[in-house]
Amino acid sequence: MLVNPSRQVTQGAVVFGMLALSACTDPTLRTDLRPDGPPDVLAVLVMNDVATGVLEAATFCRLDDDKRPGTVAGPAGLGVPLLDICDADLSVQATEVTDAAPSSWYVRFVFDELLNPAVEDLVDDPSGDGTFNGTLVNTQPATLQCNGVAVPYDGYYNSAGNTQTWTIGPSLVISPLDPDLIPSGSSCEVGLKAGKIVDKQGVGVPDDELAPGYKFKTADLAVTATDPEAPEDLADPDGITEIDVSAPLAVGFNAAIDAGSLTVDEVTILEVASCTDTVGTPVVPVITANADDKLSLNIGDAAAATDDAWVAGKTYLVTFAATANVQDRAGAVLALADAEIKPICFTTPAP
Repeated sequence: MLVNPSRQVTQGAVVFGMLALSACTDPTLRTDLRPDGPPDVLAVLVMNDVATGVLEAATFCRLDDDKRPGTVAGPAGLGVPLLDICDADLSVQATEVTDAAPSSWYVRFVFDELLNPAVEDLVDDPSGDGTFNGTLVNTQPATLQCNGVAVPYDGYYNSAGNTQTWTIGPSLVISPLDPDLIPSGSSCEVGLKAGKIVDKQGVGVPDDELAPGYKFKTADLAVTATDPEAPEDLADPDGITEIDVSAPLAVGFNAAIDAGSLTVDEVTILEVASCTDTVGTPVVPVITANADDKLSLNIGDAAAATDDAWVAGKTYLVTFAATANVQDRAGAVLALADAEIKPICFTTPAP
């Protein structure tokens, strides 16, 4: 079951909503929705934002339809005031998304009108605070597959939203139960099942908007960052970072990483007098999974004290073997040479 804060409602809110609807003949007439006719798919969005897990890109836009989302107001707090979803030229189709966030992607179907809420079930929130969460576990209105294999999914229906501001809606969200079981760089396809999704008048999605579905790909496995970063110039002492002895070298990826796939013989750590030295004292590396972030590996010095990653008062130079490979948890492989990680040099404070 997926928890969508915008879909959480209290029992009292449900009752109030029913009373409000009874007082209005057609509340959707006051919106920019299109209640007449079948529920059309205006756009299909895929989450491709590894950094924040918020932004989505269109892998499909309905042609020649002025209701489809164009330039919309972005989510608050991200510094992205405007987002271009579909091209302003209504005859231009969206470019297939090829960089869906491997470990956190989901798909959003955007419709031109409200759906019959029976597309999802509302279940009690485990907190017991009287709220309900939407789930598609039982209704299963969509098809989802990656690399030709069916993918178990959950999701929810979001009746809120419009095509002018984030989050775009009304929408149906489809999310794999465990994206980490799907290799990075997978070819995926999502569709809708006939008779499963209808509007409030009981009219279903047109047959040509169902399956075969809408295509996208997950991003190839890649390094996103290292912390500390590699210095731009090893000869510039002002560009060399000092880190706390308790802070390991973190190598971040865009997918959940298999910590055992990077071995100690693929990482060279030298204790050096300065970052420009090519010869130093070899250090035995320790490579572990980051307990708080499945997308990162931690690297440290085996000689460090308990709970520390490094020895105080040292300068370390870290490089990776040209043959070093890492894998995500589903087996996709990345040659670190392709990531072009520069030598990483840093110091630790004196004891």
